Amino acid sequence: MRKISQMIVDIVGGEGIHPPNIVIGGMRTNITERAKSKLYYGLRQYEKDAYDMYERYTEIIERYLEEIGIPDLGKHNYPYIATHTTYGDWTAIDWDNVVEIYPHRYYGDTKIANKTSVMIPLYNGVPCEGGPRARLAKFSNFKVGGSALDINIARAKENLGAVYRAFEILDELNIYGKTRADYEYKDGFGIGVHEAPRATNTHMVETGKDGKIKSYRIIAASTWNFPIVEKAIEGYHHQYAEVILRAYDI
Repeated sequence: MRKISQMIVDIVGGEGIHPPNIVIGGMRTNITERAKSKLYYGLRQYEKDAYDMYERYTEIIERYLEEIGIPDLGKHNYPYIATHTTYGDWTAIDWDNVVEIYPHRYYGDTKIANKTSVMIPLYNGVPCEGGPRARLAKFSNFKVGGSALDINIARAKENLGAVYRAFEILDELNIYGKTRADYEYKDGFGIGVHEAPRATNTHMVETGKDGKIKSYRIIAASTWNFPIVEKAIEGYHHQYAEVILRAYDI
């Protein structure tokens, strides 16, 4: 699955790491008919593997939780944050209720607060879980309130959702069409939201009329989940800390 995914990024983006074909306004170039056919072939194989992975994950996780006798391992009572199933929608969040606070304000005067430099994002005054389970909880009927390992099942289910969306995009794609929107530089402020694998990735940018950036702020995907992971681990034996932590891909 990873090999096929890398092949898709190589073809569409031009390179696997920091794809140069993705530019302001769209894509630098289109793909060829041959490349389109190759993507279809790869996605069909990916779909089979993704379904098999989902089935195996569900079985293995259910068996593991039964063996340790903790069906709600890593459970927490905090809300979820997500904006879209695949991409990102900045209008889905009330940005007046998003704040980042310093560790000292969140932890108090403790050793943790003195050692960390990670800002704590809050939505409506509380931490929120982002990522696969959050997206499926908000935009489908995925169960919530169970074990943190449900995140692994949600991530496997998202693989299937991604491949179905990829098929739709290929069906809609005009390989001879325009690949880049027209744009102009101007004074302004914008919020870009992308649903990354770990959670909601947010970029807040202010630019001048010359196109130069005046200010830039980021709330990285993992940052949303740091305080949630802490709460999910509390109350369990330390041997399960890594299990819960890795479910959040941190």
